[in-house]
Amino acid sequence: MSTILVVEDTMTQAEIITGSLRNAGFTTVLAANGEEARSKISLQKPSAIVLDVVLPNESGFGLCRALKDNAETKDIPIVLCSTKAGEMDKFWGM
Repeated sequence: MSTILVVEDTMTQAEIITGSLRNAGFTTVLAANGEEARSKISLQKPSAIVLDVVLPNESGFGLCRALKDNAETKDIPIVLCSTKAGEMDKFWGM
């Protein structure tokens, strides 16, 4: 069974995302910030990551960039989630 790491600091959003993924048959692991996400990735490499853009202490964009620059995590698919819809936000997400 695939494990998906959900990085989301808002509990309501985290519950919606993890609940939907579990209903689809995935195992989920939750992290509330970049530091916690890195820690959980080091313990168990997930099959994919659902990543909020707005996080405390570090943006999701920054965490995504760091994970893609790391040889051990660069191949993990990442889905960015955000309510930000500006052109620059979309640019940074790409």
